[in-house]
Amino acid sequence: FVLGRRDPSMIRARKQSRQSRWDRVNAMWFEHYPLAVRFYSEILKANPNITVMGLIEDGMLEEAIEPSVKLFSETLWNPQRPPEEILQKALAER
Repeated sequence: FVLGRRDPSMIRARKQSRQSRWDRVNAMWFEHYPLAVRFYSEILKANPNITVMGLIEDGMLEEAIEPSVKLFSETLWNPQRPPEEILQKALAER
């Protein structure tokens, strides 16, 4: 849920100032996402009634959703799929 409204130029400038950090986060997620898939899958095996949520702070989602956020979201949605399927869904254009 996004609260408030910002000037589009401010959003672009803020996203640009944080992009190098997002680039590192994206690279790490793409390198290690199978471990996250396994981790969340094991959590569900241990307790199928648990709810797992993620918080993305300062994502500037008004401008774009980073690939790592898409991958994280797909992983949480259903981690019991093969990692390759999760990656494919995360990268699919919607």
